[in-house]
Formats: sequence, structure tokens, C-alpha cells
Amino acid sequence: MDQDQKSNNVLQFPGKRKEEEVAQPVAQGAPHSNSLAFTSRILSNKLIAGAVLAVMVASAAVNNFVYRSAYLRSEDLASNSQESMNRMIASVEKFKWERDAAWEKDLAERLASSHIRSLASTNIGRAATQEEKLRWGVLEEKYTITYRSDSSDQIGSILLQGDKNEPAYVLDREKFLSDFGHLFEANFDFAQLKSVEKSEQNIIESYTLFGKDSQPKGEVRFELDRHKRLLSLKVGGAQI
Repeated sequence: MDQDQKSNNVLQFPGKRKEEEVAQPVAQGAPHSNSLAFTSRILSNKLIAGAVLAVMVASAAVNNFVYRSAYLRSEDLASNSQESMNRMIASVEKFKWERDAAWEKDLAERLASSHIRSLASTNIGRAATQEEKLRWGVLEEKYTITYRSDSSDQIGSILLQGDKNEPAYVLDREKFLSDFGHLFEANFDFAQLKSVEKSEQNIIESYTLFGKDSQPKGEVRFELDRHKRLLSLKVGGAQI
């Protein structure tokens, strides 16, 4: 038997081929496991999206409830405020103001008192002059003051400005002249009541101004309303 016949008589065992055939099914199983993982991820994402949607819906519902509650409370407050205002207006309409002449007189006397009323100086470092006390104190800057033609520092008249200003009280005319008489007559010493004229609305009082020589120097005429508030004052020559 030659060499070629020996080689043909050798039987080949398919061991290596079987190993390859056995390993092949294992490689074909991988796609199946990947499909399961992909499916589980899809389900997980759907669950998360559903949870987020549920939270959003619940949040919107809560916000709507809070807004409606606040709106209703604001409407209740507005309604209560309007009712309170209506009651207040009604109570004011029922109230009637009654003038108390005695109280006004007492208040005017206390305001005119030198112990209570004191004017601040118009300039720092000096006291207010008598003219400043008259103009801004007693007369409350409501009057026009004019000076005599023969003397630039002597007052000739005092007149209330307009009809809307409330007149100032001059309850004690003798004290008024004692304090400010030198503004009407330079040689003033004292004043004496000369005459009184009364009507339903006004009171007119005339005072004679005497100098230091006890001689009449001039005359002051007060025009007052029935509450003894000053309407006008005029200075003239002495009339015997």
C-alpha cells in the first residue's frame, strides 16, 4: 500500500466543527435579550411621563382653588368696606353742627392771653415788634393795614381781606388799644370809650386817644360783628 492510499484511509473526526456549531446558538441569543431591555426602558419612561403629568394636573387644580378662594375673600372685604363707608356717610348726614358761642368766646380769650399766645420772632436774634404781633398775631394776617398819609409809621386803617376770611376776635378793645395804641398815635398814653352803636348784625365802638399831656389826639372806630370779631378799624382826628 503506497502513501496516497494511507492518507485516504485516515478517518477525519468533526470535533472542531461541532464546537463551532454549538457556539453559534449562543451568539444568536443576544438580540433577544437586547429587545427585552429596550422594552423595559420604554415602559419606565411612560411611567415617569404619567407621574409628571399627574403632578402638573394636581398643581393646576390647587392653584385654581387658591386663586378662587383669594378672589372670593377680596370680594367679601370690598363689600364689607363699602357697607361700612355707607354707614359712616349716613351717620355724618344725620349729624347737625350747632355753634357754641360761649365755647368760642372762651377759646378766643385763652388764645389772646399773653401767657398762652406768644409769637416767634420773624428774625433770629430779636423779639417780635408790636406791629408784627398785631399783624401776624392778633389779626392772623387776614387784614389789610394802611398807614396815614401824614405819617409812614402810624396806622390809618385795618380792613378784613375778602369775604371768605374768618374775622379775628377782639374781645377787649381797651386792652387792644393799651397794647397797640402807639401804632395809631405816636404820643398815645391811654384811650377812653366815647360811644357805642349796636345793630342786629354789627357793633360800632368809638374810642378817644389821649396823649401824655392828657389831651385828645385822635379817635379810633371799631366795627365788630355780633360775636365781637373785628371787621374794620379806622383812625381819625379827635372830635370834641
